[in-house]
Amino acid sequence: MTKILRTPTRAEGGITPEEKVKLDAIAEKWKKIALRTDPIDKEKIEPAIKALYKAAGLKEPRVVIVPSPFVGRLASGIAAAVWYLRKNGKSAATYAATDDATDDATYDATRDATDDATSGAKEKSWLMGIVEKFTPGSAKFTLDCISLSYRFYQGGNMWAYFGAYAESMRDVIGLTGLDCWDKYQPWGEASKEGGFRYMHEEFCIVSDFPEVLSVNDQNQAHNSKGPSHRWRDGFQIYHLNGVRFDKEMYWKVVADHEDIYLDIPAEWKLAPQDKAAFILSIKDVDQRTQAMRFLEPKKLIDALKGEAIDSYTKIA
Repeated sequence: MTKILRTPTRAEGGITPEEKVKLDAIAEKWKKIALRTDPIDKEKIEPAIKALYKAAGLKEPRVVIVPSPFVGRLASGIAAAVWYLRKNGKSAATYAATDDATDDATYDATRDATDDATSGAKEKSWLMGIVEKFTPGSAKFTLDCISLSYRFYQGGNMWAYFGAYAESMRDVIGLTGLDCWDKYQPWGEASKEGGFRYMHEEFCIVSDFPEVLSVNDQNQAHNSKGPSHRWRDGFQIYHLNGVRFDKEMYWKVVADHEDIYLDIPAEWKLAPQDKAAFILSIKDVDQRTQAMRFLEPKKLIDALKGEAIDSYTKIA
């Protein structure tokens, strides 16, 4: 049996039963953080973000709270483009102060994205309107900044796995002698108090928590009757047993063609045979695996032009 070793900088040999109990408690704590649905608290997230920047040796940023990660991605990409263009003397933007442009870009992205989400509009001309407003003549550059904004985001409370791991190593395993804990502390607080965040040298845009978050018994994002996550501005995302689907694919998988109560386009309500063909055409193997759960075996066999060679009747 491997000997258990614990020092402030080294740990070996597995865990004890007592440690297992404490580790489980930390895991439960961070699960609750990851599944948080009450609104973000501005008085807690702002100092946490500023402390995080300070720990990283960066100047204090402007902290902006947005209602959803969708708005965060739009606003951060636009604001990043504005800052770059102005610093390099390439922008004739309409706002006199760059700080104002950061707040105003966030406001416009929030308003127009919320209108789009709640109206269900397919037309995305509103996005070009915002882009042209803040970076006239540089629309392509700004759209590229929006599409690449994932490069400077962090998951906030959604990255709960690392918070659980770090605090387990420090508070249970006893690795208190490592030189990372002063820097981890503000990171942990920012993760507890905010959702997805977009971290730029001049600003940090932080998303509110969702108001609805549905999971299965394994704590995987899941809902077979609607979005797994919905934010307060109407932005939604869809999962089946932890696998992400876009809205159209999701409803084509789960909706019944006879269900008249779903407020979705009629063409998304597939007849059983059409649904089988659609599901089998899904290229992503994880999505296809989850989608096949919504097929009757006979429909799957028919779609594959297969032949049943055996069957059985379950005896109670």
